[in-house]
Amino acid sequence: MTTAIKHHNRTHAHLSHNDHKARHTQVAEEAEGLLDRLSLSSLSEEAKELVGRLRENVASLKVSAAAAQKQIEEGFHATEKQIKQHPWVAVGVASTVGVVIGYLLRRRRE
Repeated sequence: MTTAIKHHNRTHAHLSHNDHKARHTQVAEEAEGLLDRLSLSSLSEEAKELVGRLRENVASLKVSAAAAQKQIEEGFHATEKQIKQHPWVAVGVASTVGVVIGYLLRRRRE
């Protein structure tokens, strides 16, 4: 599992919007699959309770991920709309951010 998480973190920044959504869905489905494969009859009551709580957490995670995804999409579309409506403002903001970052990096080296 640790190797999968490290791989996910390394490749996460390179994925497109749809790839992120598909990957999160896949992770949730894998977690549900692992929980389904557990033989509840061989588990103690505490373990059964833990499995139940894990199922609830996976379901809650899926709902939260969907809500976050919707907010990200809305923010992306709003930003895209503003940039299309006011392209020179976007150029000015990007230039200003670049100058500030350059100034801070140069100051840090001195």
